[in-house]
Amino acid sequence: MIRTADGMKKIIDNFEDYINSLPESQREDAEKFFFPENIDIRKNHRTYMQFAGAIEIDYLRDINQCTSLIDKYYFVYLMNIGGQSGVKAFLRYQIYNTDFEVKNLT
Repeated sequence: MIRTADGMKKIIDNFEDYINSLPESQREDAEKFFFPENIDIRKNHRTYMQFAGAIEIDYLRDINQCTSLIDKYYFVYLMNIGGQSGVKAFLRYQIYNTDFEVKNLT
């Protein structure tokens, strides 16, 4: 779902529907959680393909493993989660650099 524009629209619509279903007093916090300022998926996010970069898949490797890695880090990027310590914190910092591409991790 996160790989296509239509899929991203569905995610955005679901987040907005959920936020609108909450009591008024909770909506502002929910809005900040689902659409944080640094990665508001309604306007300022990198597409899945931009994020992945031009990966040349070595067909001796498992293609599912490669796409699973991209999916994992793209989800972390979109949801603004993870990266509490050590290597995870380093990776999270790298993910938000505008020149980051998952191919650099492979």
